[in-house]
Amino acid sequence: MQLNFKPGLVLRGLGATLAAACTTSVLAFFHANSTTAGLIFLVLVVWVATQAGIAVSLYTSVLCALLFNYYFLPPFHTLRLAGVSEWIAFFSFLASSAVAGRLAERARNQARQAEQRREEVERLYALGQEMMLFDDAATLMHELPRVIARIFALDAVVLYSQDSDECFVSTPDVPLGIHGSMSAVSAGQAMPLTVGMQSVGALGWRPEKLSREVGTALTAQVAIALTRAVAIERSARLEAAREGERLRTALIDSVTHELRTPLTSIRAAATTLRDTEGLDEAARTELVSIVDEESAQLDALIGEAVEMAELDANAIQVNSGPHHTHLARACGAKVAGGSGSAYSCDSG
Repeated sequence: MQLNFKPGLVLRGLGATLAAACTTSVLAFFHANSTTAGLIFLVLVVWVATQAGIAVSLYTSVLCALLFNYYFLPPFHTLRLAGVSEWIAFFSFLASSAVAGRLAERARNQARQAEQRREEVERLYALGQEMMLFDDAATLMHELPRVIARIFALDAVVLYSQDSDECFVSTPDVPLGIHGSMSAVSAGQAMPLTVGMQSVGALGWRPEKLSREVGTALTAQVAIALTRAVAIERSARLEAAREGERLRTALIDSVTHELRTPLTSIRAAATTLRDTEGLDEAARTELVSIVDEESAQLDALIGEAVEMAELDANAIQVNSGPHHTHLARACGAKVAGGSGSAYSCDSG
């Protein structure tokens, strides 16, 4: 059988033994009676329980009971007991020490759990504060695993988004492509992300150091943050689409007005030319010039409308970047003179 050696437990046991020995020496030096010695030994057991745990507390209880019997109960300097009252005193002290040690250990555990819950609440609050800084869903999903790993001191965190069908990791050593199974976090824990009855993904981490309650609160908080970010992004896209539709309507109205202006001038000039009475050669020439100019303007407007339609249909590919001035002018002349073809100018 293999024994698990715990240096910390052994050191605490040695410290309790030394404390019991020193207490016994002081009580024997002052010739304390059995009542005083029992109370002081009981205080020692409670103190050890609050500092070292239940195992060392039980060991200290047995040790103090033996010392109490050997030095302070007749017959002295022997482990034998003289009568019924001594037996009662011995077992009463032993039972009181065990009960007091157990109560002290329980209070110690409750204080430790309360401190742990306080730290967990602070970490959840810090996570919520940092998640509120991300309105973009893509940035949130990329940064969230690293934020969770840093706040909760985890080795690795994997976030799977069902909306984009992607996995996001906190460290490069976690393999990608694991999706909803979270198989790469087999040494840790994985939990689904749900909002109401709808699943939005999964969250996995290692090592498995978070309690079930903290894990549930963490996944709920992450699910709400993801849903909020996706909703904000969709709302922004819908608002952009509505604004684009409004601008398109205004543009169509403007183009319609611009087209009507030369058409009106052309019709007026054509009507006047048809009535040849009272027109000299100079007036006729001026009306012909008006028809020619307005026709050219109308052709230019129609060409611009065609280009706008091609841009809206993504028929023209634009290569953005720095260009020399003469190349940019030449490129602009090409595009302006084109008839629906796609032109691109590079600065090479």
